[in-house]
Amino acid sequence: MRKSFIYSIVLTTAFLSGCKGDYDDWAAPQGFDAEEAKNISVNITPAAAIEMENVTTETIQLFTVSVDAPEGMEVTAYEAVLSKIDENGVAQGKTILAADASGNVSTKEIVSAVESYYGKNPIARKLAVTVMAYIKQAEQAFCVSSNQVEVQVTLIKPDISESYYLVGDMVGWDEASMIKFAHSDVNVYDDPVFTISITTTVDDQYWKIIPQKNIDAGDFWANPGVVGPKVDGDDAMSGQLVNEGAGAGKIAKAGKYNMTINMMDYTYEI
Repeated sequence: MRKSFIYSIVLTTAFLSGCKGDYDDWAAPQGFDAEEAKNISVNITPAAAIEMENVTTETIQLFTVSVDAPEGMEVTAYEAVLSKIDENGVAQGKTILAADASGNVSTKEIVSAVESYYGKNPIARKLAVTVMAYIKQAEQAFCVSSNQVEVQVTLIKPDISESYYLVGDMVGWDEASMIKFAHSDVNVYDDPVFTISITTTVDDQYWKIIPQKNIDAGDFWANPGVVGPKVDGDDAMSGQLVNEGAGAGKIAKAGKYNMTINMMDYTYEI
Protein backbone atom coordinates (compact mmCIF):
# COMPACT_ATOMS: atom_id res chain seq x y z
CA MET A 1 0.00 0.00 0.00
CA ARG A 2 2.83 2.32 0.92
CA LYS A 3 4.65 1.45 -2.34
CA SER A 4 1.57 2.38 -4.46
CA PHE A 5 1.27 5.71 -2.67
CA ILE A 6 4.92 6.55 -3.43
CA TYR A 7 4.39 5.71 -7.17
CA SER A 8 1.38 8.04 -7.26
CA ILE A 9 3.42 10.93 -5.87
CA VAL A 10 6.19 10.35 -8.47
CA LEU A 11 3.75 10.30 -11.42
CA THR A 12 1.91 13.39 -10.23
CA THR A 13 5.20 15.28 -9.81
CA ALA A 14 6.34 14.27 -13.35
CA PHE A 15 3.08 15.46 -14.88
CA LEU A 16 3.18 18.84 -13.15
CA SER A 17 6.82 19.45 -13.99
CA GLY A 18 6.09 18.74 -17.67
CA CYS A 19 3.49 21.49 -17.79
CA LYS A 20 5.57 24.24 -16.18
CA GLY A 21 7.25 27.00 -18.21
CA ASP A 22 6.84 27.75 -22.00
CA TYR A 23 4.81 25.37 -24.17
CA ASP A 24 3.34 25.14 -27.69
CA ASP A 25 -0.32 25.88 -27.98
CA TRP A 26 -1.32 23.17 -30.51
CA ALA A 27 -4.78 24.68 -30.79
CA ALA A 28 -3.31 27.89 -32.27
CA PRO A 29 -3.14 28.23 -36.10
CA GLN A 30 0.09 27.14 -37.77
CA GLY A 31 2.17 29.82 -39.49
CA PHE A 32 4.92 29.79 -42.13
CA ASP A 33 7.26 32.41 -43.47
CA ALA A 34 5.93 34.01 -46.68
CA GLU A 35 7.69 32.95 -49.90
CA GLU A 36 9.58 35.59 -51.79
CA ALA A 37 7.42 37.03 -54.60
CA LYS A 38 8.42 35.90 -58.11
CA ASN A 39 8.22 38.66 -60.70
CA ILE A 40 7.89 37.18 -64.20
CA SER A 41 6.97 39.11 -67.33
CA VAL A 42 6.49 37.95 -70.92
CA ASN A 43 6.48 40.55 -73.69
CA ILE A 44 5.95 39.96 -77.40
CA THR A 45 6.38 42.04 -80.53
CA PRO A 46 4.34 41.19 -83.65
CA ALA A 47 6.02 40.03 -86.83
CA ALA A 48 5.72 42.11 -89.98
CA ALA A 49 2.56 41.70 -92.07
CA ILE A 50 2.45 38.18 -93.52
CA GLU A 51 1.72 37.62 -97.23
CA MET A 52 1.13 33.90 -97.62
CA GLU A 53 1.94 33.94 -101.31
CA ASN A 54 5.53 34.73 -100.30
CA VAL A 55 5.76 31.92 -97.72
CA THR A 56 7.43 28.70 -98.83
CA THR A 57 8.36 27.21 -95.44
CA GLU A 58 6.40 24.88 -93.14
CA THR A 59 6.68 27.36 -90.28
CA ILE A 60 6.48 31.14 -90.15
CA GLN A 61 7.42 33.72 -87.53
CA LEU A 62 4.39 35.25 -85.85
CA PHE A 63 6.12 37.17 -83.04
CA THR A 64 9.34 37.72 -81.09
CA VAL A 65 9.33 37.17 -77.34
CA SER A 66 11.32 38.28 -74.32
CA VAL A 67 10.96 36.78 -70.83
CA ASP A 68 12.10 38.53 -67.64
CA ALA A 69 12.29 36.01 -64.81
CA PRO A 70 14.48 35.34 -61.75
CA GLU A 71 17.64 33.30 -62.17
CA GLY A 72 17.09 29.58 -62.22
CA MET A 73 13.76 29.72 -64.05
CA GLU A 74 13.51 27.99 -67.43
CA VAL A 75 10.91 28.41 -70.20
CA THR A 76 9.86 24.93 -71.25
CA ALA A 77 7.26 25.77 -73.94
CA TYR A 78 5.33 28.52 -75.69
CA GLU A 79 1.78 28.64 -77.06
CA ALA A 80 0.34 31.33 -79.31
CA VAL A 81 -3.31 32.18 -78.63
CA LEU A 82 -5.04 33.64 -81.72
CA SER A 83 -8.36 35.44 -81.93
CA LYS A 84 -10.43 37.17 -84.59
CA ILE A 85 -10.73 40.95 -84.30
CA ASP A 86 -14.30 42.02 -84.98
CA GLU A 87 -15.51 45.28 -86.49
CA ASN A 88 -15.41 46.90 -83.04
CA GLY A 89 -11.79 45.90 -82.49
CA VAL A 90 -12.73 43.24 -79.93
CA ALA A 91 -10.95 39.88 -79.91
CA GLN A 92 -13.32 36.97 -80.48
CA GLY A 93 -12.69 33.22 -80.26
CA LYS A 94 -9.54 31.34 -79.36
CA THR A 95 -7.18 29.17 -81.39
CA ILE A 96 -4.06 27.78 -79.68
CA LEU A 97 -0.94 26.96 -81.70
CA ALA A 98 2.35 25.50 -80.52
CA ALA A 99 5.20 27.99 -80.94
CA ASP A 100 8.96 27.90 -80.50
CA ALA A 101 11.28 30.36 -78.76
CA SER A 102 11.69 32.32 -82.01
CA GLY A 103 7.93 32.84 -82.35
CA ASN A 104 7.49 30.39 -85.22
CA VAL A 105 4.19 28.54 -85.73
CA SER A 106 2.92 26.08 -88.32
CA THR A 107 2.14 27.78 -91.65
CA LYS A 108 -0.67 25.32 -92.30
CA GLU A 109 -2.23 25.96 -88.89
CA ILE A 110 -2.10 29.76 -89.19
CA VAL A 111 -3.83 29.53 -92.59
CA SER A 112 -6.46 27.26 -91.10
CA ALA A 113 -7.04 29.72 -88.24
CA VAL A 114 -7.50 32.67 -90.60
CA GLU A 115 -9.90 30.68 -92.80
CA SER A 116 -11.94 29.57 -89.78
CA TYR A 117 -12.38 33.17 -88.60
CA TYR A 118 -12.65 35.07 -91.88
CA GLY A 119 -13.08 32.61 -94.75
CA LYS A 120 -10.76 32.20 -97.73
CA ASN A 121 -11.14 35.63 -99.30
CA PRO A 122 -7.50 36.74 -99.76
CA ILE A 123 -7.62 40.20 -98.17
CA ALA A 124 -5.57 41.45 -95.21
CA ARG A 125 -6.94 40.04 -91.95
CA LYS A 126 -6.04 41.01 -88.39
CA LEU A 127 -5.43 38.48 -85.63
CA ALA A 128 -5.11 39.26 -81.93
CA VAL A 129 -2.13 37.34 -80.53
CA THR A 130 -1.07 36.61 -76.97
CA VAL A 131 1.56 34.10 -75.87
CA MET A 132 1.51 31.69 -72.95
CA ALA A 133 4.98 30.89 -71.61
CA TYR A 134 5.34 27.75 -69.50
CA ILE A 135 8.11 28.26 -66.94
CA LYS A 136 9.73 25.80 -64.53
CA GLN A 137 11.90 26.24 -61.43
CA ALA A 138 12.89 23.13 -59.48
CA GLU A 139 9.58 21.42 -58.70
CA GLN A 140 7.44 24.50 -59.37
CA ALA A 141 5.77 25.36 -62.69
CA PHE A 142 4.19 28.61 -63.86
CA CYS A 143 2.14 29.71 -66.85
CA VAL A 144 2.51 33.40 -67.68
CA SER A 145 0.53 35.33 -70.31
CA SER A 146 2.05 38.05 -72.47
CA ASN A 147 0.70 41.35 -73.69
CA GLN A 148 -1.67 41.30 -76.68
CA VAL A 149 -0.57 42.38 -80.16
CA GLU A 150 -2.09 42.40 -83.65
CA VAL A 151 -0.68 40.46 -86.60
CA GLN A 152 -1.86 40.96 -90.18
CA VAL A 153 -2.18 37.93 -92.47
CA THR A 154 -3.19 37.80 -96.15
CA LEU A 155 -4.01 34.40 -97.64
CA ILE A 156 -2.92 33.23 -101.08
CA LYS A 157 -5.23 34.33 -103.84
CA PRO A 158 -6.28 31.30 -105.87
CA ASP A 159 -7.11 31.73 -109.53
CA ILE A 160 -10.92 31.84 -109.32
CA SER A 161 -13.10 33.69 -111.80
CA GLU A 162 -16.42 35.23 -110.86
CA SER A 163 -18.18 32.94 -113.38
CA TYR A 164 -17.55 29.81 -115.46
CA TYR A 165 -19.15 28.51 -118.68
CA LEU A 166 -19.46 25.05 -120.18
CA VAL A 167 -18.70 24.50 -123.85
CA GLY A 168 -18.68 21.18 -125.71
CA ASP A 169 -20.33 18.77 -128.09
CA MET A 170 -23.59 18.85 -126.17
CA VAL A 171 -24.00 22.66 -126.29
CA GLY A 172 -21.54 24.14 -128.77
CA TRP A 173 -17.95 25.37 -128.74
CA ASP A 174 -18.26 29.14 -128.97
CA GLU A 175 -19.26 32.09 -126.80
CA ALA A 176 -22.76 32.21 -128.30
CA SER A 177 -23.44 28.59 -127.30
CA MET A 178 -21.78 28.39 -123.89
CA ILE A 179 -23.88 27.69 -120.76
CA LYS A 180 -23.18 29.41 -117.46
CA PHE A 181 -22.53 27.47 -114.26
CA ALA A 182 -24.79 28.39 -111.34
CA HIS A 183 -23.27 29.90 -108.22
CA SER A 184 -24.47 31.34 -104.89
CA ASP A 185 -24.34 35.02 -103.96
CA VAL A 186 -21.40 34.34 -101.63
CA ASN A 187 -17.90 35.53 -102.51
CA VAL A 188 -16.18 32.96 -104.75
CA TYR A 189 -13.31 32.60 -102.26
CA ASP A 190 -15.72 31.59 -99.53
CA ASP A 191 -17.89 29.50 -101.86
CA PRO A 192 -15.78 28.23 -104.77
CA VAL A 193 -18.34 25.63 -105.89
CA PHE A 194 -20.17 26.01 -109.24
CA THR A 195 -22.80 23.65 -110.67
CA ILE A 196 -24.55 22.99 -113.97
CA SER A 197 -27.09 20.50 -115.36
CA ILE A 198 -26.58 19.10 -118.86
CA THR A 199 -28.12 16.51 -121.17
CA THR A 200 -26.22 14.47 -123.73
CA THR A 201 -28.17 12.61 -126.40
CA VAL A 202 -25.29 10.61 -127.84
CA ASP A 203 -22.22 8.93 -126.39
CA ASP A 204 -18.69 10.36 -126.18
CA GLN A 205 -19.47 14.05 -125.72
CA TYR A 206 -16.43 16.27 -125.11
CA TRP A 207 -16.40 19.36 -122.86
CA LYS A 208 -14.25 22.20 -121.58
CA ILE A 209 -14.81 25.12 -119.21
CA ILE A 210 -14.28 28.81 -120.01
CA PRO A 211 -13.58 31.28 -117.15
CA GLN A 212 -15.08 34.77 -117.11
CA LYS A 213 -11.55 36.20 -117.21
CA ASN A 214 -11.05 34.88 -120.74
CA ILE A 215 -14.25 36.54 -121.92
CA ASP A 216 -13.46 39.83 -120.19
CA ALA A 217 -10.03 39.84 -121.83
CA GLY A 218 -11.52 39.14 -125.28
CA ASP A 219 -9.51 35.93 -125.59
CA PHE A 220 -12.01 33.08 -125.43
CA TRP A 221 -9.46 30.26 -125.76
CA ALA A 222 -6.67 31.89 -123.73
CA ASN A 223 -4.09 29.47 -122.35
CA PRO A 224 -3.50 29.60 -119.40
CA GLY A 225 -7.18 30.14 -118.80
CA VAL A 226 -9.34 27.39 -120.31
CA VAL A 227 -10.14 24.72 -117.70
CA GLY A 228 -10.31 20.96 -118.23
CA PRO A 229 -8.69 17.68 -117.23
CA LYS A 230 -4.98 17.30 -117.77
CA VAL A 231 -5.41 14.39 -120.21
CA ASP A 232 -7.42 15.07 -123.38
CA GLY A 233 -10.35 12.67 -123.72
CA ASP A 234 -10.38 11.73 -120.02
CA ASP A 235 -13.81 10.14 -119.37
CA ALA A 236 -13.47 9.93 -115.56
CA MET A 237 -16.58 11.15 -113.74
CA SER A 238 -14.47 13.00 -111.19
CA GLY A 239 -10.92 14.24 -111.01
CA GLN A 240 -8.49 17.12 -111.08
CA LEU A 241 -8.74 20.20 -113.31
CA VAL A 242 -5.96 22.35 -114.76
CA ASN A 243 -6.04 25.78 -116.39
CA GLU A 244 -2.90 25.52 -118.45
CA GLY A 245 -2.70 23.12 -121.36
CA ALA A 246 -6.11 21.74 -120.39
CA GLY A 247 -7.53 18.83 -122.35
CA ALA A 248 -11.20 18.14 -123.05
CA GLY A 249 -13.12 15.90 -120.70
CA LYS A 250 -15.51 13.30 -122.11
CA ILE A 251 -18.91 12.01 -121.00
CA ALA A 252 -18.93 8.48 -122.32
CA LYS A 253 -22.65 7.67 -122.13
CA ALA A 254 -25.70 9.69 -123.16
CA GLY A 255 -27.90 10.89 -120.31
CA LYS A 256 -28.76 13.70 -117.91
CA TYR A 257 -25.97 14.86 -115.64
CA ASN A 258 -25.09 17.40 -112.96
CA MET A 259 -21.54 18.72 -113.02
CA THR A 260 -19.95 20.33 -109.95
CA ILE A 261 -16.62 22.13 -109.98
CA ASN A 262 -14.69 23.32 -106.93
CA MET A 263 -12.33 26.03 -108.08
CA MET A 264 -10.54 26.35 -104.75
CA ASP A 265 -8.96 22.92 -105.17
CA TYR A 266 -9.60 22.59 -108.94
CA THR A 267 -11.66 19.41 -108.86
CA TYR A 268 -14.79 18.28 -110.70
CA GLU A 269 -17.49 15.67 -110.27
CA ILE A 270 -20.17 14.59 -112.77
